[in-house]
Amino acid sequence: MDHIGDREGPQHLLCMTGAAGSGKSALQQTIAEGCAKSDILGSAYFFSREDPTRNTISTVVPTIAYQLGLHNPDLKQAIGTVVDQDPVIFKKSLQTQMDSLLAHPMKQLREWDLANFPHVILIDGLDECKGEDRQQELLTAIRKSLLSEDLPFRVLISSRPEWAIRTALEPGGHLHAVAYHIQLSDKYDASSDMRQYLWRRFEQLSLRTGNPHWFTESDIETLAEAGSGQFAYV
Repeated sequence: MDHIGDREGPQHLLCMTGAAGSGKSALQQTIAEGCAKSDILGSAYFFSREDPTRNTISTVVPTIAYQLGLHNPDLKQAIGTVVDQDPVIFKKSLQTQMDSLLAHPMKQLREWDLANFPHVILIDGLDECKGEDRQQELLTAIRKSLLSEDLPFRVLISSRPEWAIRTALEPGGHLHAVAYHIQLSDKYDASSDMRQYLWRRFEQLSLRTGNPHWFTESDIETLAEAGSGQFAYV
């Protein structure tokens, strides 16, 4: 959290990799909530293998552009102007979309707006995007478009350590020198974090239902134990 919250830090990209069940998505959700409370969350995109609207790269830039535009009316107008002038922008390459809809409009903002803009972009579950070549395309576009020194972004990507991100982060890979890499151990016992996660989610459901007593600490413990230390269970 400290790394992505630091606007002055030398690295603009943080990559978190780990096996299934290591807690990546739950950590991303927790980080997203913390960033939102601190008013530094610009955008959050969660890939989902089972959702056809969220398992390809085609919706990534439109979603991020829309969410970023909500934070600043001038940016929203600049993005809208690009779409009006180029109605087929979303059919162009991911690199072109990212440059035209994210990088260039951001660079048009005043210095004060840039310094105070919610600068964190979260991308969860890269491995759930169809096609390793598409995953690689997204990583390359981020590297070329969003990590510029004159942009405020801090990008956090989580993924299983599959080919696209693994080769990008290894020595000689195009992200090796620019990314801060966190590797979650496949031996990590997430039981404690699972309890906190379940407790928080159940409390949210209690507020919605108006019944604060529908679950007990024993229920949380039973679910956490059944998960055998694997976040994928919850």
